Amino acid sequence: MLFSALYVVLASKKYEAVWQLQMAQYFNSNSNSNSEEPAALIQRLSESTVYPVSVLHDCAISGGSEIGSYLGGILEVNTVKSISNVVELKVRESSQDQAKKCAVAIVDMIGAQQSALIEDHLAGRKELLIQYQQALKDELQELGVIKKSELVNFGYLAKFDRLSRLRSRIDSLQEESMLSKLHPTKLTMPVHVSSKSISTGVMHALLAGLIVGLLLGVLYSFWREDRCSAIARWNFNAE
Repeated sequence: MLFSALYVVLASKKYEAVWQLQMAQYFNSNSNSNSEEPAALIQRLSESTVYPVSVLHDCAISGGSEIGSYLGGILEVNTVKSISNVVELKVRESSQDQAKKCAVAIVDMIGAQQSALIEDHLAGRKELLIQYQQALKDELQELGVIKKSELVNFGYLAKFDRLSRLRSRIDSLQEESMLSKLHPTKLTMPVHVSSKSISTGVMHALLAGLIVGLLLGVLYSFWREDRCSAIARWNFNAE
């Protein structure tokens, strides 16, 4: 226990940055969805390949070393129980400035990655929008031809219905693209860095000291009992 307490006192202190992040939203058929689910983001952040060199630099991590899960353990990500599309993130660094710098880098990285996910989602929509716009142009040209023919009454009604459906689909796709860009990744709780340093692994160190101390005490008591028994037998044989 004495060695454990000494470790806690001498162990390097860390400063913790805490913030909450809401997933970027995209819109589809008059409903909104997350760019990715919080659980998927948590799993993704455990992979070392997710982090670009700039983030590793801002978090004071050497790119050539084995990073490990969650930036070598300095990052912690959890879901927020009361809100389905928000996660809480924590970063522990050696100084307040370093913790803030690393947290901001991670926020910017997640925002850029989720924006790219939305762009990928909208990529097919853009191609479809171009097709609808070209079809609308063709229908308008054919409508001009129909107006000059004798079938204006029947042809015009059919084309008008077709034009109405195309305009509705074009407006829907354009609205979806516009609204999806209005709800990017955002902070629901700003980055807050603790003014006081925290000690990491305190409970683990004290628990380990307690267990090892008890184990050594038991082993020592057995050793003393065996030693006393051996001395008693030696004295008995000597007499």
